Amino acid sequence: MAKLEVCIDSVRSARAALSGGAVRVELCAGLTDGGLSPSPGLLKTVLAAVGHKLEVVAMIRPRPGDFLYDADECAAMLADVEAFRDAGAHGVVVGALTSEGRVDKAFVKMLVETAQPLPVTFHRAIDVCLDPVAAVQDCAEAGVKRILTSGGRATALEGADTIARMVETAQACNLEVIAAGGVDETNARAIRDSTRCPFLHGTLRSTFPSMMQHRRDPPVYMGAEKANTPATEYSLRFADPGRVEAVAAALGQPPSPAAQSSRGAQPVL
Repeated sequence: MAKLEVCIDSVRSARAALSGGAVRVELCAGLTDGGLSPSPGLLKTVLAAVGHKLEVVAMIRPRPGDFLYDADECAAMLADVEAFRDAGAHGVVVGALTSEGRVDKAFVKMLVETAQPLPVTFHRAIDVCLDPVAAVQDCAEAGVKRILTSGGRATALEGADTIARMVETAQACNLEVIAAGGVDETNARAIRDSTRCPFLHGTLRSTFPSMMQHRRDPPVYMGAEKANTPATEYSLRFADPGRVEAVAAALGQPPSPAAQSSRGAQPVL
């Protein structure tokens, strides 16, 4: 049996993850950019909503783009780790590479030491490094406890063979590998069986309409260029408790008492 971690960017998604049967959430901002550091206020609110029933780990990533960081970005990441640790996060999720595409062990070790006693996950920066399998040993030497990966491919299903090799290496290092990338209710069981990962990770989101009655016509779009339509700014993406429950069931994970008791408390939007 594998367990489910849901990647979230809102309190509503945190509640959906709990309701659906997840056991851990990874809190981010900017999921369109692959996940960025959330605000302290969002972390505090998510912890208040579900932290007594779910493990809440926080992303530490100061910007979109590559994982080669300058001194100022490293300072910001260390400060975020310290702030999130002190705010009550149950773990942090980090990643940094050298210009040659290897794990930046020296800096990752600094992040791990700052996070103590919290467990640290190395995120999907490992999927763009020189050798994801060899990087498992580097992560272990830096003090990391978990690795999030799609096996160096676009999806965990495509990278399943490499993930399986990473799991073998990780077992010898006492690390946990979490399969991520395109995980959903149609493939979760196949990914679990082919990789033997103890955890799977996904956003499992659906689109929900905004409750805004006033809508500007023509629309005014926010942010950078994207696939804009008249409904773009009025479509909200949240974890879907039904999808979370479907993946948890596919992994053989029975509904937890916490999940069952939370269902009656879902906000109506």
